[in-house]
Amino acid sequence: DCRFEFEGRTLAVTVSGGLAQAIAQDDEANLIKRADEALYAAKKAGRNRVCIHDGKTTRATTPAKTIAKPEPAPAAAALAATAAASAPAAKAEPKLPESPAADDMFRTDVQTGLPNRTSLCEEVRRRVAESHRYDSPLSLMLVKVNALDKLGQRPGEPTSELVIRTVSQFLSAGMREMDLVARYHDDVFAVLLPGTPLTQAIG
Repeated sequence: DCRFEFEGRTLAVTVSGGLAQAIAQDDEANLIKRADEALYAAKKAGRNRVCIHDGKTTRATTPAKTIAKPEPAPAAAALAATAAASAPAAKAEPKLPESPAADDMFRTDVQTGLPNRTSLCEEVRRRVAESHRYDSPLSLMLVKVNALDKLGQRPGEPTSELVIRTVSQFLSAGMREMDLVARYHDDVFAVLLPGTPLTQAIG
């Protein structure tokens, strides 16, 4: 619902999500592939919505949310302050240690402090094995920040960095302790939901 001004335009951030629950024949690569297919379907269907891949087909979970007519936008600093104030105090933004071990440096996204794609894939591999061993549900959601396309900026530029940091804070604040939020790609986050079947993940 937040909007901000950029080069004379009022912009709103929307996200597209692709959701898949691990099934018996899944390995880590197939689970990520199905979540990615669901994400692509959400983008192809018009963005700002979530699609799921149930192992056979991809379908939308809910209609896209209609974005109301833009109102006067807060400045970038106000947007950042709003995001910080809205997030629960107990879930502060993850920060890198001052002197990270070399191993950690290759598994942490420097911009957000979240686990990176390498770390995520290792965790997905472990969680898929656990899911099969203990017959417990596991879901994975990929979330794309559509605003970066509209900004026409490359990841790493100031406005893009603000959007990415804000989205990472909101995702982290909204998850349970056992969930994992990671930076999967420049404008894509992954949310790993152990113990969560597809029906609950959708809700």
